[in-house]
Amino acid sequence: MIARDSKRVPAGGAPPPGSGNVEIRGPVRVIDGNTLEVRINGNQVGIGILGVNAPQGNTPCGRDARNLLENILKLGALRLEEDPAEAFDEQKRRMYSPSVQGRSLALEMAKAGVARINGKGRLLGELLRAEAEARTARRGCIWRALNAFNEPTIEDIPVPKAAERAAGNLAEERNAAAGPALAQGFVIDTVASNFTMPTAFTFLPDGRILIAEQTGLVWVYKNGSVLPTPLIDLRDRVNAYWDRGLIGIATDPNFTNNGYVYFLYVHENNALDYGGPKTGRLTRVTVSGDTANPSTEVPLLGTQVGPGCGGYPAGSDCIPAESPSHSVGNIRFAPDGSLYASFGDASSFNLVDDEALRAQNLDSLAGKVVRIAADGKGLPTNPFYSGSVNTNRSKIWAYGVRNAFRLNLRPGTDTPYVGDVGWGQMDEVDVATRGANLGWPCYEGAFRQEGYEAKPACQTLYGQGNTAVRFSLVEWYHGGISSAVTAGAFYTGTTYPAEYQGSYFYGDYGMSFIKSIHVDSNHQLIGGPYDFLTSADAPTAIEMGPDQNLYYLALGSGELRRIRYVVGSDTIAPVVASVNP
Repeated sequence: MIARDSKRVPAGGAPPPGSGNVEIRGPVRVIDGNTLEVRINGNQVGIGILGVNAPQGNTPCGRDARNLLENILKLGALRLEEDPAEAFDEQKRRMYSPSVQGRSLALEMAKAGVARINGKGRLLGELLRAEAEARTARRGCIWRALNAFNEPTIEDIPVPKAAERAAGNLAEERNAAAGPALAQGFVIDTVASNFTMPTAFTFLPDGRILIAEQTGLVWVYKNGSVLPTPLIDLRDRVNAYWDRGLIGIATDPNFTNNGYVYFLYVHENNALDYGGPKTGRLTRVTVSGDTANPSTEVPLLGTQVGPGCGGYPAGSDCIPAESPSHSVGNIRFAPDGSLYASFGDASSFNLVDDEALRAQNLDSLAGKVVRIAADGKGLPTNPFYSGSVNTNRSKIWAYGVRNAFRLNLRPGTDTPYVGDVGWGQMDEVDVATRGANLGWPCYEGAFRQEGYEAKPACQTLYGQGNTAVRFSLVEWYHGGISSAVTAGAFYTGTTYPAEYQGSYFYGDYGMSFIKSIHVDSNHQLIGGPYDFLTSADAPTAIEMGPDQNLYYLALGSGELRRIRYVVGSDTIAPVVASVNP
């Protein structure tokens, strides 16, 4: 019989140089005017467009470039032509000359005046002529605004009007009408809608709900609608490139007295280098009424910020975010007042990247679950306490995670349940017990990760045997479809049927499902996974509300939704039990 840890999962990432041209018939995500995200052989791949440079995505001209690409991509399949001399760029993107129905994306951008040529690729002559024509005609934003590359425009992103954000009369979306396959007896309500890339939410003790958007806006749901003025606007300090942004939010257990709310985001140190390496930051603000002044923000963790953590000494208070993904995650308070947070490995998903090995390094915050005091200090009761509350080791609770952008705590034990996004094969739900090594990058799921297997750190870990790693509670093969497991919440209420009480609910952003499982007192799986909702519209956060119902954010539709059990009753319950402050 083959030992569990001797099996392998293939390395993920982009095709190697010389692997040839590729045709993409599945979904294509436009990151900005320079970058596409696709699936090749089941792997997430970031594509750079050979031949042109577009303005950064946080500028008006950059948004024009993105819109042009999105419109062209609607016309048909994407063909990626390889240039072996230009395989990867400095951002570790896989470089191709992309086209749709014979139309070169680089050439179309140059013609439209939304990008400048950079002298690379096989279409240089055609690109030179197209650029010259656009320049002469002053066509496109590049030639109308010569400072388009250096124009940070955080302030010109409009705040939506109240009429555009209100959820109406909170009309009930029953399963038969809305379409999702939902467990029998349950219905879905839209609580609030019209959000743009909603990433996280939290409940306040008085019934208000705070909903965070990726760019750094935080909205207040109160008395049945979303207020026209945001709680806070952090867009000038949040970097929202690709999968970065404001990802975590939490309410202080003593909020009624101190008004504290916590945010976990990728920090923008230089808006002129929007896609460049960054760092993460955990901060606290003070809420007064329905708003919080950004001047009240206090950094708690990740006080060293800049273009990545490489310029700081080992052990510095720096949260890596060099990659466009795998950055910051979730934050949750335990009943004892300690705060748990999760950080990704901040490495490339395109290729084997030694930065991923930081997940095994206890002096780095990359790839970790931390447990800290509310002031950001480490705790003497943590497993790797060094004798000082200021060291990274003293803050680490568990390690070896890749992209744990969601975690929650099991009631009664305060044990973190973590959703860790896999690379080429497996997504998983992990139980991050005290001091646990969850295996990444040496393991993906329960098996050795082939791309990192030969690394000395992994060979050392394998030599310690299976007991050195806490393997996943639940894992599943995503086959190039799933993009992010959404670790959810335990149901501790009584309004759901008995078979759901005590269940742990988790989701998957890519496959758009929500499932449930049962675990015993030792965190062992004893039932499930069971299908609960098979079309959740890209769930990014799942929480249990004060009214004993599950709530989740549907990224696909920009909605906050509630799931209720209504068999035997035709009465529509109030949205939140204590919604009126």
